[in-house]
Amino acid sequence: MATLIKSTQLQATNFAYIELSEKTLKKQLSLLFPFSGAICAVIAFTYFISQQGDYFTVVGILGMTLCYTLAALNRTLFSATILFWIFLIATTLVCSSGFYFTGARHISNTIGLTIPLLSFFALQIRTATWYSAIFGLLYIVLSVSEITNKHMQISSALQNICAYSIIFVMAFFIIPPSL
Repeated sequence: MATLIKSTQLQATNFAYIELSEKTLKKQLSLLFPFSGAICAVIAFTYFISQQGDYFTVVGILGMTLCYTLAALNRTLFSATILFWIFLIATTLVCSSGFYFTGARHISNTIGLTIPLLSFFALQIRTATWYSAIFGLLYIVLSVSEITNKHMQISSALQNICAYSIIFVMAFFIIPPSL
């Protein structure tokens, strides 16, 4: 009869990966939300003075309002994980919808590159990998659809897809999976 001996002495220690506690996540979100709100304010102001359309200005103001609301809720007993998911999904929706508007393509490509970084910032490695991969597929589909609509040249779309792939891999390796 075989004897199974479990030992933690042979397990590799991974000091790079730290599962964020709720308290740590709250502290990090207390910086992320206000800075994101300020970025949304700059984007709204930029669209306002460029007279590109009221829609983009309103979206920037809504993003700023959402960020500062999430920052205020983060100071309460509200779950930091839920607040982060709200922020991540809102960012994903803004990025995805921007591909359908002529003046928002460049900002949507930039926002799209933040999705893997945000995912690996606060989610468990498996969840972050799946979310980033699914969004990556959506990002590729949206980029390819822009090629077919002749809004973007093939080289630009390939550059965006390559940039997303590089950011995804870099974000994955920033936080290696725990053993």
